Amino acid sequence: MLESIIPRKAVESVANGETGWESAFQYLVDNSVRAGKIPPTANNATQFATVYACINVLGDDIAKLPWKSYKNHKNYIEKDSSSDVSHVLNVRPNRFMNPFVYKKLIITDICTYGNHFSYISFDKRGEIDELIPLDPSNTQVVVDRKTREYGYQTTYKEQPITFLPHEIFHIKALSKDGIVGISPLQSIREQMSTMDIATAFNKGMVEKGGSPQGILEVDGTFDKEVKTKIREEWQRVNSNENIAVVDLGMKYKQIGISQQDMQFLEMMKFSQQQIAAIFKVPLHKINELTHATYTNIEHQSLDYVKNTLQPLVTQLEEEANYKLYT
Repeated sequence: MLESIIPRKAVESVANGETGWESAFQYLVDNSVRAGKIPPTANNATQFATVYACINVLGDDIAKLPWKSYKNHKNYIEKDSSSDVSHVLNVRPNRFMNPFVYKKLIITDICTYGNHFSYISFDKRGEIDELIPLDPSNTQVVVDRKTREYGYQTTYKEQPITFLPHEIFHIKALSKDGIVGISPLQSIREQMSTMDIATAFNKGMVEKGGSPQGILEVDGTFDKEVKTKIREEWQRVNSNENIAVVDLGMKYKQIGISQQDMQFLEMMKFSQQQIAAIFKVPLHKINELTHATYTNIEHQSLDYVKNTLQPLVTQLEEEANYKLYT
């Protein structure tokens, strides 16, 4: 069964004591990636459970926060609920989305593509009418090297167009140049592949009843009919039906290879921790509670608000103050 999943050479090296199961698993990772079977990209990233969980947690936590508008007078500050910006942010960002969905989309784009772009649509009076999300995979920031002016090349209403900076609401992830954000998926692509392969392996093991717990030994050789009967009885055991009844002369011998010995679960947890760390999401937020206690969960929650949510909120506020309120 293992040889149908992991290359024979890798299995033999483990059996001979030359390498551990981690090396055999790495064979599987490398072969699958080279074969193009598991190409983690921004388009399929949310198919990976941990990535989906992290993005969903971040999106929900930002989306449920109110986006209030205020007017700053000389001696006091008052809440503003009648302006065009307030209506767009708190009532209807565009004809398709409510504020919660729109804010969650912003975070989803940042986490998958590294950038979120929205076209700021104005009405005839010059007031903001809508914030229309653009496809991040089809939007590029272009900079004129001579004038140092920049714009946004994209497709809008099925036509290529270049928007001016003040027409685009741009939120970005970590950036090396301050202009374009970097997708977190570039850092976790290997972990995503590892987790996907481990999940597929575990699924196959479960479907086959888990790893073999023992082998049948018999003196002599088998003919085809006997082999078929033994195989059918053995498959019944592996499918969790009944205890196998073997003929006289057969011996059952336990073997020590188990799924835990292969350390696949540990490797999956390690990849899960790496992915959560890149998104700055505490493990208890994605239901990984192996080492969780009430005390450390409380501290992690406070740290999550200060070091994960607050930077995102700050960037949203600063971009809105510059692009929407001025």
